[in-house]
Amino acid sequence: MINRIFKYSIVLMVGFIFYNCINSKINFKVMKHKLNFHTQYNQFIICDSKYQTKVNSEKFETTEALNDRMGIEIDQIHVSIECYGHVKGEIKLLERINDHIDYRLYDHIVEGGFEINSGLIQIQDCPNSSVEFELKVKPGKYRVRV
Repeated sequence: MINRIFKYSIVLMVGFIFYNCINSKINFKVMKHKLNFHTQYNQFIICDSKYQTKVNSEKFETTEALNDRMGIEIDQIHVSIECYGHVKGEIKLLERINDHIDYRLYDHIVEGGFEINSGLIQIQDCPNSSVEFELKVKPGKYRVRV
């Protein structure tokens, strides 16, 4: 069940981990942005631009995080991907939660929440933490579904 205390939702499509947030019968306000960058170690980071937690937090290396392909801290999320190098995909920012999803269409979907206090969500590569994408948002709690 989706935790409804999170006001905004981010949907991310990367490599062959896909999620389609639009159902033709449902009208959502959606902002879409293309992603195209290189990363290493089969991962990248989604974070508050001024995150305070450690980039090498033990929460990113738990058995659950490794199995889910998503490690979560209060202000950053590490996403594990199948590719080592080129990441090409799309990020969608929804104004509200989409509950109309046929989960049977996908092999793997994972979801987690984090806080954005700075007003800027960043996607950073690994291990350099280079900013590959930045999006101005309202400070608050966000959900990420990959």
